[in-house]
Amino acid sequence: MSVRTLDLLQAFSPGADLWIVGNLDHSTWARKIDWYLHFQLLRAETHQAPQLSKELKTILEQWDFQAPHLQMDEKRDPLMVASRDFLPNKLTLQVPEQDKERAWIETCSELWRKLGRPATRIFVPGSYQIADSVFRQLFGDSNGQEREAEIEVVRESEVC
Repeated sequence: MSVRTLDLLQAFSPGADLWIVGNLDHSTWARKIDWYLHFQLLRAETHQAPQLSKELKTILEQWDFQAPHLQMDEKRDPLMVASRDFLPNKLTLQVPEQDKERAWIETCSELWRKLGRPATRIFVPGSYQIADSVFRQLFGDSNGQEREAEIEVVRESEVC
């Protein structure tokens, strides 16, 4: 398995099908990428669950019918955006940051495996210091698959 660190000039170059970013408020790279995605990541963060109108609530009460209660979870789930038309990749995956960097990169690895181990570029959030050996360990071959994984890493320190 190869882990390759990219610099600022290579960060937006073609190569990987899947790009993984952190939260917008902690990652300069995520904000730059979101610009090219026409702020789809930002809009998803501010999305609110729809509320029932007063009229509909009144009708439901009159008919003694209880509407299902839809509550959004406080914990943010990963968000995948088809980015083929906006960036030189197929998919951009936003993985919410977690208390520990190890938990964040493990979540990234788990999602990467579920997506079929595509060539991946990981934009590491600025507060995380993750060694290449951790990427090799978590993204390494655990199922005896012959195809070598291609992981490219872009660190926050590379941002101008």
